[in-house]
Amino acid sequence: MFNKKALVAGAVMLGSVQLASAAVVTNIVTRDVTSEEIGDGAPDGGTVIQFFLDSTADILSVNDVSFVLTEGAFYQSNFGEDDAAPNPGFIGTFPALGADTFITTPGGTSILPGFVTTTSEFSGTWGDLTDDGAQDGFLFAQFTTTADAVGTYSFDIAFAGAQGPEEQSFSGAIPIPEPSSLALISLGGLLIARRKRG
Repeated sequence: MFNKKALVAGAVMLGSVQLASAAVVTNIVTRDVTSEEIGDGAPDGGTVIQFFLDSTADILSVNDVSFVLTEGAFYQSNFGEDDAAPNPGFIGTFPALGADTFITTPGGTSILPGFVTTTSEFSGTWGDLTDDGAQDGFLFAQFTTTADAVGTYSFDIAFAGAQGPEEQSFSGAIPIPEPSSLALISLGGLLIARRKRG
C-alpha cells in the first residue's frame, strides 16, 4: 500500500537545506484543498500553501510582507482571522476554516497599522509581543489560492540577534510546484541576512 506520510517525511528530509550561518530557515509545503473544505466553501481545485520556520532565536516580527496575486484569488474563511491560525476545535464544524489564509507569529501577534488583506493581496507587518525563544517547524503563514493563482511573495523575518534585532529576507513565486509532486522547497539559499540599523 502507498504510504503518503512516509513519502512526505522523506521529501521533508531531502528538501530541507539548512545553512549553518542562518538564524531563520523557512520551508514551504503545499497540499490540495480537501473535498470537505470545498464542500464548506473553499475553492475547488485550490492549493493550500504553508510556510514553516525554524529559528535559533526569538522571532520579533514578520516585516515588509507582500503576497500579491496578479491572477486568481486568496481564500479567506468568514470565521478566520488574518493574524492567527484557525482554532482546531472549530474545523470539524467549519471544515473550510482549515484552509483559511493567515500570517501569525509564535507569541501574541499584533498587526501593525497600514496592513492590507484582500482577495489578491496580503501586505504589512505582523509583530510579536512575547519572547518565545527558538522555533522548530512553526507554521507562521498559510495561503490558500484558487487553481488559477499566479503571483509573488516577499517578507523579512526579524529576530533577536546577539547585538540587537536582525532580519533575513525571503522571496519567491506563487504558485509553487503542484501538491501532487509532494515537493518541499527550502528557501535557505534565498536568505539575505542583515543587521537591522536602528
